[in-house]
Amino acid sequence: MPAGDANAMLDQLGSAEGHAQAVRGLAGKVEIASRHIEKAIETLRRTGNAEGAAEIALLCGIAERAVAIYDNAGLTLQAARTARDANLKDHAQALYTRAIASALKAARVDNAADIAVEAGMTSRAIDIYVEADRPEEAARVAKKAGKEKMARALFERAIDDLIANEEIDSAIEISEEADLVEHGVEALAKADWHTAAAELAENNRLYEMAIANYERAGDFDAAAEVARRTGMRTSAVDAYEEEGNYKEAALLAERTAQFGRAVDLYEKAGMPGVAGEVATKAKMFDRALEIYSRNRMPVMVEKVRDIAKKQAQKDAKPGEAMERIADLEREGRFREAARVARSAGLKDKADFYRQLAEASEGRGAIVQAARQAKAAAGGEGDPATKGKGKRRRPRRRRI
Repeated sequence: MPAGDANAMLDQLGSAEGHAQAVRGLAGKVEIASRHIEKAIETLRRTGNAEGAAEIALLCGIAERAVAIYDNAGLTLQAARTARDANLKDHAQALYTRAIASALKAARVDNAADIAVEAGMTSRAIDIYVEADRPEEAARVAKKAGKEKMARALFERAIDDLIANEEIDSAIEISEEADLVEHGVEALAKADWHTAAAELAENNRLYEMAIANYERAGDFDAAAEVARRTGMRTSAVDAYEEEGNYKEAALLAERTAQFGRAVDLYEKAGMPGVAGEVATKAKMFDRALEIYSRNRMPVMVEKVRDIAKKQAQKDAKPGEAMERIADLEREGRFREAARVARSAGLKDKADFYRQLAEASEGRGAIVQAARQAKAAAGGEGDPATKGKGKRRRPRRRRI
């Protein structure tokens, strides 16, 4: 329809409301005279239809008028969005700021923060949640905006606040959601929620922290179970021993080849016969003899002496002796290594291990042991192993 015809038809309409609806239908399709546009806008505004009035203004390409219509009608947020879409940046920013203030005045915190995020005012949204004492929501906004360091600090604060308010389940959920399990465990432990800390750690495979917190909670069975299930045998033995369950500790130490410790624990458990038996099996003959003698078990003393004699004859063979010495060295049983070396006629090695045993027991000089090590390095030995480095003894993991 030609613009002239359209405007002529609009001139013939007698009803203001009909005129407004006609303009609304024609806007954006044909060029409408400004007198018809203004008349339609005013008609719709008077009847409370601000959205319709603004729609006509937008369709006719006068965005500033649409912004003013929304603003005058108290629709500040819609005015802000219209200004934003029309690339009226400064005007949009001012309107968004007013919309945020209005939402906060009405105590609509979430609404205010959402508006700030929509306006690209991330820092303002974070401040709104922080001022409302809602660090968890502030953290989520920061994280979404890529402010990782700030998000982490806010999540940590949220976890701490929840624990302080004894909302433990929520604290655990946020710890896992924010990948801050270690902080959650430490915060729970600090507040004496040791069982919760242990469970959180265990569920997230932080087994050392789990064991430590089960122990602090006095749940040594749980600590030992975690240690045993995860291969942390030394920690399991520690847990049983701290609980005073020496027999279980000894059994576990024996099963995991911690023979010296097993012997000590069997003695603590009041089981000297078993302690002597384990010492004998582990070829700790001096220790076995000392236990049996002290507990007046003469038959066992003779039995151990006979076993020790046979072992000494076997150890007298240089090849077997070197293998046995190497095993004893890896286990840290230097005094027995010295005995085997002596039986095999390896005097330098015997003196070296004796000095090392005394030094490690606090009765010798470590300097002398070092000197003896230097001499032994060039002395007797199995030609097949000479010149090769010694295998390092694995370190025990402890809590």
